[in-house]
Amino acid sequence: QITLQQLDQYYKILAFSLPETMMIYSTYRYNNQGSKVTSVTFNYVLTQQQYIDKMTALEKAVKDILSEVQNMSDFEKIKYFNNYLIENCTYTLDAADVTNAYGALINGINHCDGFSDAMNLLCNASGINCQTVLGYTSEYHAWNIVQLDDRYYYLDLTANNVDWYNKPLYVVF
Repeated sequence: QITLQQLDQYYKILAFSLPETMMIYSTYRYNNQGSKVTSVTFNYVLTQQQYIDKMTALEKAVKDILSEVQNMSDFEKIKYFNNYLIENCTYTLDAADVTNAYGALINGINHCDGFSDAMNLLCNASGINCQTVLGYTSEYHAWNIVQLDDRYYYLDLTANNVDWYNKPLYVVF
């Protein structure tokens, strides 16, 4: 048995270590006895076939993007992924899949979660250690931390994306 706080931490680890899982379920319910969680039920939003179809499309998109960075250094890959996502995605709050990598890589739409999940997926698929970070600025926000050599750097694609400027900025890069 685990505590409610541990359940929340485990859920975040699952969701943000495996960004492709964010399109499978939206929330979870739990039963508890006192302060201990006794069971967890995920609320799935896709059928198994819908999940397979989306994962197939997502895997193809990742493979296609990785084919473009084969001979690049890790820094060049990170910059390429940053630019690719900014140039090929429209930031929005009101559409399906905006909070996951599928929305960014397949639909070309996303929210800060979609940016960070897509960056997380691309970096890790190319061998670069990357994690999604959740926090609050003036509101809820998601960004990334990437490892380059033995150092860690913040990367915020939402901050680097200024639609009216028509090209990526490097505000948090």
